Amino acid sequence: APGQRYACVDPYLHAVRDINRQPALVQVYSFLHAPLNFVCGMAEHLPLATSSFDTVHMRSVVDHFASPELAMLEANRVLRPIGQLVIGLTVSGGRDGQTSLREKAKETARAVLVTAGFDRYRDHHIWHPTFAELCALVTASGFTVGRVHWQASEGGRVVYLQAVKA
Repeated sequence: APGQRYACVDPYLHAVRDINRQPALVQVYSFLHAPLNFVCGMAEHLPLATSSFDTVHMRSVVDHFASPELAMLEANRVLRPIGQLVIGLTVSGGRDGQTSLREKAKETARAVLVTAGFDRYRDHHIWHPTFAELCALVTASGFTVGRVHWQASEGGRVVYLQAVKA
């Protein structure tokens, strides 16, 4: 929102430099035309002051962290005492944690394609948590799971979770 204070953190120094080369992204997120408060850093070692934010938003990133545990602890550290963490993530097996036959076949096909040299199908995610594993990580990091929203598309595998400092 206009006037809202925020900081974007990404380990890639030039993550937003060529943003105009991604017209679909800019169309959806028109605020990207405005200057961003960008900080180069890693979620596992945030270069931010303790207790300085009301909300930490991690959308489609937790599965890329080298240490999701450390990233959650850092989120807790930079949040104010009544802060909230919002996570958006594709979870293995969706709501019930059961991987469908279709999902298993898709992963098998992906592995075959990568082995055959089609590197564009390589999975660059480090972690594939189930919903239960995600909730366990969040609570072990000093949060209480609050609201949970399952995205209707994507086969019911994308969850948005709000957690508050315990």
